[in-house]
Amino acid sequence: MEDEASQNSSRSNSPNLIDVEDNEEESSVHSLENKRSARSDSENSFDDPPLKRMKPDNEDRLSQLPNSMMTHILSFLPVIDAVKTQLLSKRFRHVWASITSLLFPVIRVSDEFYAQFISNALMIHKGPLIKKLYLSKIGPSNDGVDPPINLWIQAAVIKQVEELVLEIYDFVISFQIPNSLLSCDTLREFSLTTPEIELISSVSWKSLERLTLKSISNLSNYVICKIVAGSPALECLRLIKCQGFSRVIIDSSSSNLRNLLINCDYKSNNDIDDYLVILAPKITSLEISGYMGDKHWRLKDVSSLVRVALRFSMSTMYGCYWDRRDKFVVEVARAKLEKCELTLLDLLRKTSHVEILSMGSWCTQVDEYFECEFIVIGSIRDTRHQFWSKNRKIVCVCESQCGAMEF
Repeated sequence: MEDEASQNSSRSNSPNLIDVEDNEEESSVHSLENKRSARSDSENSFDDPPLKRMKPDNEDRLSQLPNSMMTHILSFLPVIDAVKTQLLSKRFRHVWASITSLLFPVIRVSDEFYAQFISNALMIHKGPLIKKLYLSKIGPSNDGVDPPINLWIQAAVIKQVEELVLEIYDFVISFQIPNSLLSCDTLREFSLTTPEIELISSVSWKSLERLTLKSISNLSNYVICKIVAGSPALECLRLIKCQGFSRVIIDSSSSNLRNLLINCDYKSNNDIDDYLVILAPKITSLEISGYMGDKHWRLKDVSSLVRVALRFSMSTMYGCYWDRRDKFVVEVARAKLEKCELTLLDLLRKTSHVEILSMGSWCTQVDEYFECEFIVIGSIRDTRHQFWSKNRKIVCVCESQCGAMEF
């Protein structure tokens, strides 16, 4: 009995193993929770630092910029917005008058105010140079009076303008390019949009590199020849929606032209618009786009071409889609399509030596009535002989493979 009592007393005095394990688990859990809470507190303190009240800074840092930097910044703004900056501080009062780019986009004011505003801005301008002059959508006033465009051009020429953009609409008479502009030696880029132009006698653009003519209805072969002959440094010529010319002849001995873009919008049925001859031995890039009607293209000499883009559409009498039961309409449409197909195949034959050919959606459209077959290829050099296929197959290249032409 004594032995049993001694054993019980020893057991009661010895610590319980289960209780010890439970206590250890509870302590470990509490320590882990404490670590997590401490970590979350540290993360929250890192993400959301205590806010400090910033001291007010009354220093005008913008006005401390040098004049050249301020003038450069304001040159990216339209003139009407650049003029408003003079309200910021006294420092800005005369800065806008020295900017090198004068941009006059369309603004919602009366025509009289618009013309007077342009005249005043050019008169007040104090800078020695006008690198760019942009005049957008200029037309006659409500009284039918044409704005003084020639005076604006002369003011820009005096200050050695390098880039000139003129968008002229609804003039009472044809626009005549002033002689001061025709003999401007500093002009590098020129874009002209006008319904009609007067005959040009002579051109002396020694530094002109890029020329864009838009929406001119009476652009004659003579004017194109004069412009090309008087622009020895011309590299890119873009004729967009112009009418009246039937030839683009680039003299290889005197011209430096490399890129030619012709966007057609022939709405008239004049005989002069039925054919277009291109003779340019030195050009490396050619793009033909727009709607050509029934025009025939004749590429006489384009031996230096590397890239060609054909993104045009031609008249194929799509009226047959509306009434397929009319046999006459279907036959006329079939004849039209065959004519257009011959024109396209002729262009492909004349450009079979190019490295990159990009074609638009019209060249890949086909109707079940006409049973034309199309081939998608990856290299023009490897398939030049397929242009003579007996099955009248049209060879084309996916535009996504070639990429867009850059002009």
